[in-house]
Amino acid sequence: MTQPGYRHRIIIMDRSGSIANILTGQQGGLREFFGSEAQVPGRATYSLWDFDDEIRCVHSLAPLDAVTGYVIEPRGWTALHDAVGDAVTAEGEKLAALPEEARPEDVTVIIASDGEENKSVRRTGPEVARMLARQQDAYGWRVVYMGTNQDAFAEGAKLGARPDLTVNYANSNTGSLNSWAATSELLSRAPVAVACAGGGYGFSETERKLAESPRLD
Repeated sequence: MTQPGYRHRIIIMDRSGSIANILTGQQGGLREFFGSEAQVPGRATYSLWDFDDEIRCVHSLAPLDAVTGYVIEPRGWTALHDAVGDAVTAEGEKLAALPEEARPEDVTVIIASDGEENKSVRRTGPEVARMLARQQDAYGWRVVYMGTNQDAFAEGAKLGARPDLTVNYANSNTGSLNSWAATSELLSRAPVAVACAGGGYGFSETERKLAESPRLD
């Protein structure tokens, strides 16, 4: 049996060059997301990966205070498939190596990207989708996809993200900030949940409208 109440967030952050256009909102939204997480009771750990045409594991299975100082530095292209595949593989192996009673009850992957895949060389979309489907179906992982400057639902679906946990946000600092606020709201309603449990769990219409708010910057 996994450890009740223990949640683990795997954040996969796009830092490609175009993020510079919404950097203020993305950085501020992530900061507010971490602030919201600090208010949720129970044990939590965080893994933070970022990517452009290079993929980095910045933190893995770290406490909240270790990740709050992360700074996004835009550069490069968008190797989305490589990044998600690398993160899911590495984090899944680390969790699998833990005794079952030490594993988190909930694992939530949060993918934030402002554009379509254009630079992966090692992994394909279908391969990554199969990986995420297995984690969702076999282990109850949740996969949240936050996308802008694209058809977020189409791009998220290519990775196996389910429509109810996909949000499209306005391509602006306001939209970026609000997308993180919407994700905080989503997770605050069910800090620990099983992705395949069904029951209509997902972004509410209010949360979607918040993320799609008109440009104010």
